[in-house]
Amino acid sequence: MTGATSGFGVEYAKQLMKITPNATIYLFARDESKFEALQEFASDSGSMRFVYCNLLNIESILSAIDEVLKHTKSIDLLIHNAGLFPSKSKQGILLGEQKVEHALMVNHLAPMIMTLLFAPTLKQSPNGRVVCTSSFQHANGNLNNFDFKFEKSKYSAMTAYQNSKLYNLVIFGHLASSFSTSFDCYAFDPGIVDTQMTQQAMPLGLRYLYPVLRYFFRDIAKGAETGVYLATQSLNTYKHKFYFRDKKPIKPHSSVGANKSAKHLFEASFVLIKDALPASSQQVIYDLILDLQA
Repeated sequence: MTGATSGFGVEYAKQLMKITPNATIYLFARDESKFEALQEFASDSGSMRFVYCNLLNIESILSAIDEVLKHTKSIDLLIHNAGLFPSKSKQGILLGEQKVEHALMVNHLAPMIMTLLFAPTLKQSPNGRVVCTSSFQHANGNLNNFDFKFEKSKYSAMTAYQNSKLYNLVIFGHLASSFSTSFDCYAFDPGIVDTQMTQQAMPLGLRYLYPVLRYFFRDIAKGAETGVYLATQSLNTYKHKFYFRDKKPIKPHSSVGANKSAKHLFEASFVLIKDALPASSQQVIYDLILDLQA
């Protein structure tokens, strides 16, 4: 699980530990002290393990994946809860020779890489499942010929966030239909939750109102509720649904579920990451992308 040490992810992790007391849970995080604060909620029969992972660093992501695979050959549940609202000025990281904007990396590329590299292990579980935290803001995103670097459009932090969430949902919508016989994929909108990231996303001129506005937002327990539901409950009733809010399926952006868009997005995303991947990981991801397009 990513994103378990801040925002509503803390509550998300606590509820998971309560509902699945015998599980071994690997928490991907950067701050081990925050992880240790969660350990008091772990049961005596289960276990919780810290795995260092910086989602802005592809080597760190690959190292974290390898660390988990040293200990298990089967994964029942993969949760992508980490999210990033970018800074007002465009910032990026280098992947090989490609410069990648921060929100794109954390909200889209990192979950895609992790899911594809964990896919063989998820397939080993009789009940493999992936749950991804999305946002209603994806509906305001624009595929825009995958202008990842904002070369054809003006950069804004909100646009970068909205686009990254749309990219993420297009990918996971396709995975949900393509991997349906191997493992399940779900995504959900937690709503507007009272977190530091929500405050950061507000226009500067309105932030002074946050102490008042926060009382109209969801608390962290409500924010985590649908994610916990998708992670732990039988969803046979919703076998052909994948996007949820308040524990009910809803319709995502019209681009989600369009196979042509997903195919092009996979290809464009692979171009961004391939030079930063070792040959073995490149091949695994490339083969899976080909399978998904078949």
